Amino acid sequence: LQVIDTASFIMPERTQSLAEQGFKYLIQLEKTPWTIACQSIDDTVRLEANEIKWRGDRGKRAWLAGTVIERMCALIDVSGLLQQVESSCKSV
Repeated sequence: LQVIDTASFIMPERTQSLAEQGFKYLIQLEKTPWTIACQSIDDTVRLEANEIKWRGDRGKRAWLAGTVIERMCALIDVSGLLQQVESSCKSV
């Protein structure tokens, strides 16, 4: 499995890396070899459509489907994230 350092990939302006912070869990993205790492997993919540601020134009952040302001979190478009990861790997 390949681990995506979401902190450096999604927020490149951050100075800490995944290796420095450590992680406890890996979440596999669809049936691909790609995973995202996280330090903890919180409860599952059911969101109503009106709680989500959907993004219209994905632009550079194809992975960002929308945000939930009340919970201060981003909704990840897994397909968009995988496309961006694959694209960045090809350019290296």
